Amino acid sequence: MDTGEFRRELLYKLIEEAEEVRQAGYDPDSNDFVKELADLSEVFQATLKEFGVSSEDVEKVREERRKERGGFDDKVFLESVG
Repeated sequence: MDTGEFRRELLYKLIEEAEEVRQAGYDPDSNDFVKELADLSEVFQATLKEFGVSSEDVEKVREERRKERGGFDDKVFLESVG
């Protein structure tokens, strides 16, 4: 695979793995949820490496966005931002 094709497929794979996490659901009697999260993490880490983005950079931006927009501690989802 050339670089462009590999990067495109990694991004598709992120979506695929995230969907598999959603489908696994959380069942405390099953390890499927954790296995799917591990697969998602593997693809995420490969994506960071391929695109030259550090985990530290992502964490820094995540923290900034959390301060600006909040997180999920209150279990609230916004339907739209106006």
